[in-house]
Amino acid sequence: MMKEFLETAPGKILLFVVVIGVWSVNFLNFSEIISSGNETVNRDIREISIDDLVMPVSNVYRYRPVSRDPFSPNNRVIVSSPVREEQRQPQEQPFRRPDLSLAGIIGEVAVITDARGESYFVSRGDSLVSSLVVDVKRDSVILTSRNNRFVLTLNTSKQ
Repeated sequence: MMKEFLETAPGKILLFVVVIGVWSVNFLNFSEIISSGNETVNRDIREISIDDLVMPVSNVYRYRPVSRDPFSPNNRVIVSSPVREEQRQPQEQPFRRPDLSLAGIIGEVAVITDARGESYFVSRGDSLVSSLVVDVKRDSVILTSRNNRFVLTLNTSKQ
């Protein structure tokens, strides 16, 4: 019934008058806010010193890289003790292959399990423990660690 009334000429005129009335009230209120508050805003801005605009130093948050990065699940941060002078001399140790096993391959993503039983989803170019994933094949993964290459194959833990 209201829709039919608004489609008639008197209904359209009434709607137009209501819209103009609401717009006028809002315009007058807005212009009053601008005219009365303008001087106050300008005066307050002039009273602000440059020291008030400097952000205070916050001591609330400090980044501590002793935990793992949540955005890189395969890279772990290892915290070590300070190195003494006698420890700084490079000692050539024989290559020891990381204790990893290939649990499965899904497309170009390999599921690798470490000695603790943690599983990692890796693809070509990802790092895992101290190794870099060189290639993911249909039934094996080629990794490199300290310039030594090794292969993990399905159903075997070491090759």
